[in-house]
Amino acid sequence: MDQVATNLNVVFRALPTGEHPFNYQWFFNGTTPIPGGTNAFLPLLTLEALQAGNYHVVISNAAGVVVSRAAQLTLALPPVITNQPAGKAAALNRDTTLSVGVGGIGPFTYKWFKDGVTITNATNATLVLTTLQNTDAGSYHVVINNINGSATSQPAALTTFPEGVLPLVVTPPADTNKVVGDFVSFEVVAGGEPTLLYQWRKNGVPISGAENQSLFLLNLTVSDTADYDVVILNSFGSVTSAPARLTVVVPVAPTVTNQPVSRTVLIGTNVSFTVGVDGTPPPQIQWLHNNTAILGANGPVLSLTNVGLASAGTYRAQVFNNAGSISSFGAILSVHQLPAILSQPQSVTATNLAQPAQFVSTVSGFPAPTLQWFKDSVALTNGNGYFGVNSTTLLVPAASLDRLGTYHLTAVNPAGVANSAPALLGLNFPPALLLEPVSGTSTGGASHTFSMMATGRPPLGIQWFHNGNPLPAANAPMLSITNLNRFQSGAYSVTVTNLQGTVTSSNALLRVLMPQLLSAPQFSGAQFRFVFRDRDGSNLVSSNVALFRVQFSTNRGAWHDLPGGLVFTNGQIRLEDTPPAGENRRFYRVLEP
Repeated sequence: MDQVATNLNVVFRALPTGEHPFNYQWFFNGTTPIPGGTNAFLPLLTLEALQAGNYHVVISNAAGVVVSRAAQLTLALPPVITNQPAGKAAALNRDTTLSVGVGGIGPFTYKWFKDGVTITNATNATLVLTTLQNTDAGSYHVVINNINGSATSQPAALTTFPEGVLPLVVTPPADTNKVVGDFVSFEVVAGGEPTLLYQWRKNGVPISGAENQSLFLLNLTVSDTADYDVVILNSFGSVTSAPARLTVVVPVAPTVTNQPVSRTVLIGTNVSFTVGVDGTPPPQIQWLHNNTAILGANGPVLSLTNVGLASAGTYRAQVFNNAGSISSFGAILSVHQLPAILSQPQSVTATNLAQPAQFVSTVSGFPAPTLQWFKDSVALTNGNGYFGVNSTTLLVPAASLDRLGTYHLTAVNPAGVANSAPALLGLNFPPALLLEPVSGTSTGGASHTFSMMATGRPPLGIQWFHNGNPLPAANAPMLSITNLNRFQSGAYSVTVTNLQGTVTSSNALLRVLMPQLLSAPQFSGAQFRFVFRDRDGSNLVSSNVALFRVQFSTNRGAWHDLPGGLVFTNGQIRLEDTPPAGENRRFYRVLEP
């Protein structure tokens, strides 16, 4: 399978079928066997430009041999320095060069520096210094650029010496650790004049044919563990470098000693996963999110900042070295979002008790919150005159009196709780009289009750009136008057008030008929006289005269109205009647129609 890499680690993997055991040999660009490439996995660590190319594997078992198709590795890298400029000692008055090896995508541009200062016209991969002087000694480096970026070389120290001197070790070989099957390269930088000769040694014993500035060892074994140095000679003498220790160990397949642990966090927070690994050589690590490699996540700790919902999923570490690979357990990251009320329910004002009402809200949160509507802080249930009590829309079929009040929505998930703002369901219509008080007649000492019925937005205020004057404590739909007397006659009305207005009933007339107490008639000359008053002893007033009608009879069989003749005096009414001449007997009766 082709792969494109940008400064990553790459692992090629072969999955053969057949009878075990299998033998593997990986090749680069057709015919070059890869040292140590004898496993099902071929890790390419810290990729360099020279590693771009074709890779294939030859697999064999007791039954035969099979060759895989080539997998192409393409690199899109900034300049990669494949050979650092080497420090050296050079003879005065001679010419010398410093060179850099570069990989990547060209074209490249070069700029050389001496002691941090740009060298004029030094724009090639090789810097040529002619007729060396003492002033040419110093530290040199080069900056290389291409379309993908830049790279800066390590500094190379140039020292000068007079012509014809003893060899001088400028940079000795360095210690290194390797595994069985790997390769190693030791290098030394030396100066001297005339031409230098080299002899590498292992534990002080010369190595046959190792007579170059570099020592290259392939297919390392444990027996290659030793101290390596180099003897440098010219016609003036010799010098021996400091030894470099090579340690070769048997590779041990990686193991996971500490598994990453699942986490649950809030959106926008930071979280980390940790994996513990062991193996020889120390394993490389690649973190995966839902089986996709995370760019640059190559350490034992994976740190995630400002996580979002897309960060949720399974995280695992793929661990590999020359001896094999293994994956950690998957750690699940659950990202929760606190519930939030995105739009608040709005208050509803009904204009009648049968009008339906609806409260609507929108909610966010992850996992999806559980919803519950409340009325006056009491949780609502479906089928009790409400619908949608566990959704974002609450339906109230009718704004009846028992459903008026304050509603709010609560959203709950494992991350927390959110409450909406309160919304009011109210009534907004003025009072109206459904039943008005009715006129009536009653007798003194009895009782009389007026009734009314009203509707309107509560609370309703009720006030009864008698002849336009408010009656104390008369604030109920029914007005009961007991032990009636004449002065409780009159016009009765009621007003009903709420915040939207007032309505007043028409007048209901109450007439209280009082039995009369008549004095004995007196006859004076030609005129009959008598007085009368209410039997309960209450005084009459002048306006009461019009309430009465007097009739007379001579035989108590036929009665005749007697117009006029009633006079008010001292809280009672007096009758004065002059009958026709010769009529000396009359019967009288007083009526209050």
